[in-house]
Amino acid sequence: MDRTSGSTVNKNLLTLGIDGFAYADLYSPERLKALNEAFEQVIKQKDPELFLSYQSYQNNPEQPLTPPEESALLVQTGVHLSEFISKLFNVEAEREALIEKVQAIKPIFRYKKMFVQKRVLKKYTSDNLASLDYEALNDKVRLLIQMMLGHIPAERDREEVFAEVTCRLLDAEKSLADKINRNEAIPEAILQTLSSLQQNQDPPEASDPDHDDPEVEALYHELAGGPFDESQEAELLEFVQQLLVLLEEWTFAAMHAPEAAASVKLWDAFTRVHKIDFANLVKIERPNPDAPEFIVGPEAHYRRRDGFKLTDGRCSEKQALSEIDYCVICHPREKDSCRTGLFKKKSDELEKNPLGIELTGCPLDEKISEMNLLHGEGDAIAALATIIIDNPMVPATGHRICNDCMKGCIYQKKEPVNIPQIETRILCDVLNLPYGFEIYSLLTRWNPLNKKRPYALPYNGIKILVVGMGPAGFTLAQFLLNEGFGVVGVDGLKIEPLPGRLVGNEQNPPEPVRDVKSLYHELDDRILAGFGGVAEYGITVRWDKNFLDLVHLTLARRKRFEVFGGTRFGGTITVEKAWSLGFDHIAIAAGAGKPTILW
Repeated sequence: MDRTSGSTVNKNLLTLGIDGFAYADLYSPERLKALNEAFEQVIKQKDPELFLSYQSYQNNPEQPLTPPEESALLVQTGVHLSEFISKLFNVEAEREALIEKVQAIKPIFRYKKMFVQKRVLKKYTSDNLASLDYEALNDKVRLLIQMMLGHIPAERDREEVFAEVTCRLLDAEKSLADKINRNEAIPEAILQTLSSLQQNQDPPEASDPDHDDPEVEALYHELAGGPFDESQEAELLEFVQQLLVLLEEWTFAAMHAPEAAASVKLWDAFTRVHKIDFANLVKIERPNPDAPEFIVGPEAHYRRRDGFKLTDGRCSEKQALSEIDYCVICHPREKDSCRTGLFKKKSDELEKNPLGIELTGCPLDEKISEMNLLHGEGDAIAALATIIIDNPMVPATGHRICNDCMKGCIYQKKEPVNIPQIETRILCDVLNLPYGFEIYSLLTRWNPLNKKRPYALPYNGIKILVVGMGPAGFTLAQFLLNEGFGVVGVDGLKIEPLPGRLVGNEQNPPEPVRDVKSLYHELDDRILAGFGGVAEYGITVRWDKNFLDLVHLTLARRKRFEVFGGTRFGGTITVEKAWSLGFDHIAIAAGAGKPTILW
């Protein structure tokens, strides 16, 4: 690796938020050990009971925890680690903003499950459609939202707003019923919801284009209740239930009315989970009756190619959270087959799907359910740290790369949870933070959740030659480096050098990357870097190869790692030559393709 190419190393390094540590320390095994000790002291101060459990977990292998106990410990510790890392990189406000964003989206999934599926779809049928005027209902709902929430920013997600209003009224309905039936006190939040329907009784503001319409004014007063009196529980309950009926009717109409299709097209609440037909996994059409052998895919599923641009973008935050909501979070019951494989009842034998494929689960033993639990609360850093315990090269997995976890999902008769999409969304959420790449990169060298190797060890004097820099080779290099070995990777392909300022050298740390997008290139402009083997040359434009560059840079920054392209093992370098160069071991990671014989 040419560590001197490009501009000189930037001296204006990142100032860390933890006293006693400098950016260069994050590349020193000795200082990573000190960082680990500093983190442990933080846990000890904030949660002494957790610290004792964590300390015992790390230092007493003869007293192992049960899998659910271990998972609970890692989840709790992961939240503390997330807070520590956000302080280290001064991104505490951004971390909190991400958590708040996720919390604001979550009512959508309650609306979907408790209102759409369990209430609306069980109450209304196609026979009701003729009596539902979508436009009139939409006017009423729009005004109801304004009454309850006031001014709504134009950029706020409409489904999110509607779900929030519905969930508030559902809570009010339950609380009022509990007051009537069991004389339970009405929580303050519910009282505020009820009051909001009276506090905003004035017609729409002049900024509303409909404010002069007498019908709109009449509609506005029709929706507003009478003077608020919390002692009139029965009347308030009836009023709230009338509003919920309005929302039910609008929901059912919006799911079927053609004029609503465009505005609710991307609403997660209206999506359905489909059963799996293993005899027809790929949807096909036969457009020509005279040539039944001519088949095409459904046009709605087409993704038009535009040169070499990325053709399959990643899911949105809302879509990822929808998948997490669909997940049953089964690690506390040791049913997380997505990780461990799906076994036959009372047997050590793996189940097979109707196609005869063994349901092995994640080959990396990644803690998927724990990851979903953490990200479901909005803590992407904690979720990423949980992934990296078993999968430090996470940019090279996830969406469009692997799906064994999906095959092993507990849902076998209907669509599985899209775990690869969730994993990639978590990675992107962290990468998109200021210094997000630095956070990811640090977690590959220091991760207190990793019991076996919480921080990289100092150089042990043993040198390993890794033949092949594809997924197997670069993953092996990562684990060897953390164990203290020196690693040289060789590959027959030409590998482009990275800028010296980003890589650093023995005297200078690399230049910190504040914005990960500064490392990205459009795929049709990106020069093939050579690093990654089949991941570089064997994967189409459905996958973002910028992730491969992140793996390359993560390894290239390690002081005991070098990589040489254009070097064929058995030709450019032989076994005998490797020994003469001082290597102590040779690891062959040359792939499954031919040729596989060393000459």
